[in-house]
Amino acid sequence: MPRTLSSAFALCTCAWACLSIAAQPVVAQSKAEQGMLSLQLRSVDGRTAARANQPARLTLGAKDPATGYRLNGLRPALWLVPLAGEEASCETWVNRLAGTPSAPDGVIDLNGYDVIQATREGALVLVDPLLNLASANIKAITRLGAPPKGWALSDAGRALAVIGGGKDVAIHSIDPFALKRSVPLPAAPQAIAALGEHFWVGLEDGQLLELSADGNVLRTEQIASSAILLSAEPDAPLLAIGREGQGAFITRNGQLRRFDVGQGVTAIGYSAKADAAYALSKDGRFLARIAQDAPETVELIALEQAAASIAVDPKGERLALAAADHGSVAVFDTASNRVRWTIKAQDPLIDSMFSDNFLYLMHEKKGGVTRVVFDPSGGEPGIAMIAAGSASDMVQQRSVLPLMTRIPGAGILATSARDRAAFMVAEDGAQAAMASLPLRAGETMGIMLRYRGVRQTTEKGRYEARFVPQFGGRYLAVARIDQPALVHCAQVTIDGPPNPARIAKSADTPARITQAITPVGPVTSRDTGLTFRLTGTAPGTRVVETVAMLADGSWRAFPVLRAVDGMLHRLDVRFPKAGEFSLFVDVLDRAGTRQTLATKIVVEKAP
Repeated sequence: MPRTLSSAFALCTCAWACLSIAAQPVVAQSKAEQGMLSLQLRSVDGRTAARANQPARLTLGAKDPATGYRLNGLRPALWLVPLAGEEASCETWVNRLAGTPSAPDGVIDLNGYDVIQATREGALVLVDPLLNLASANIKAITRLGAPPKGWALSDAGRALAVIGGGKDVAIHSIDPFALKRSVPLPAAPQAIAALGEHFWVGLEDGQLLELSADGNVLRTEQIASSAILLSAEPDAPLLAIGREGQGAFITRNGQLRRFDVGQGVTAIGYSAKADAAYALSKDGRFLARIAQDAPETVELIALEQAAASIAVDPKGERLALAAADHGSVAVFDTASNRVRWTIKAQDPLIDSMFSDNFLYLMHEKKGGVTRVVFDPSGGEPGIAMIAAGSASDMVQQRSVLPLMTRIPGAGILATSARDRAAFMVAEDGAQAAMASLPLRAGETMGIMLRYRGVRQTTEKGRYEARFVPQFGGRYLAVARIDQPALVHCAQVTIDGPPNPARIAKSADTPARITQAITPVGPVTSRDTGLTFRLTGTAPGTRVVETVAMLADGSWRAFPVLRAVDGMLHRLDVRFPKAGEFSLFVDVLDRAGTRQTLATKIVVEKAP
């Protein structure tokens, strides 16, 4: 049976943040570790408490347990566990969360991904894979007016830059998902890439512009006399080459090392293994190699078949050179500097990309992707057809944006225009684990992943995760890091209505309420009701929802609610058993502001 997308993407989450700690025994936080980790949950601006359906920020501070120095370079894992009834210990939750690929129901997992989709109708869509409820997985959507020609996401995942058909770059924020600024340019942009928190834009006149995440122009360089192509790989210099062959390496500190390929180019890539740039000649018959430490020397390698594109594997060991006739792909080995194998395709290719372990080829009609499996001993690669979507005579269109995207440590996500969906191909076993993600906003012309997990801030030893909680209530914030191994838990509160899925249906047992929200008059078991007065609210405020968290951790809704006299309200209620309960009353004032009032209720057994 196929996995659900929730479990499959949870597996990806763990591959990034949890697998390294799941195999280790987790120990409880000792007294010596107290204060080494700290957690705080607030609104994004830090001025108010976190609230349901509003952007929130969970901040983690980390210090070395031996020296007290603030720790950088960590990959913390964070979860928010809804609290109810008798609570499990911090140690119990850390072991449970770190030891399973799928978080328990109701737990907010802050270690996953969002999917950003571009449609051929000109929309940008932010999709949460874990929702997976038809169109309900769409967190936000914004209209561009025209299909994008290129895009790039900042390293922190908070700014998205998009180029279209005009002479500008659109800078979009992610939280909230909206256009922040349109930046006018001196010429039409042809390519865009992110290096850290800055964007680099290649123009049609050979200029290269550096933009801040806010859209300010920081630097302009004349790289070539023709339209610029860009290639950006993680932990590598930016590669910029004009279509007539002039180019440059741009390091992370902004230094340029110029070179000239000596002929026109049509596609480029950079290999970290070879520490070299690769460029396809204009006719696709030659592959130029430019070493970063010797850019003045250009090596030309003849190809048996004309190629049209370059895909680079994450380690830089191989290049995939897709043929210009879309009928095959050549696998180039960067160590031996030659094409090792040519893989024929029965169905024409429309896209190719490397995951951490394999090469994937997408086809026009088969409704799936081909997996190329490499032999560690250097033998012929194996081929496996992986179903992803439905086969059809309808041709799936090629795109200037990627139709597949790599999930670090877990697999890939491949789109299907026919199925209006993306399919995850996992790599955690011998057989591919499939799961579907609805993409309802339109026909996909490109996807990318936005890691929404914990990121290091500019302040040393401080990390944060930004998210939008769906429901209010009390939560246990759980943090886990390794090297050194530390765990920490803290109780936090999110204002707003609780999760309706946690509302329980149980038999009524007569009870007598002795404490409530400003109760008016006695409440007996025969009455089984609660009359209360709202205090501290503006005139005209009305109650829109009332729920209670019961002593056993379940939730109970009370839909029968009516105003008696002004701010005096009557609630018809029978609590299932004696104990202490939390009552939440959502109110709405005349200005449309919604807030949650809460109080404790002690219920005693009826005589």
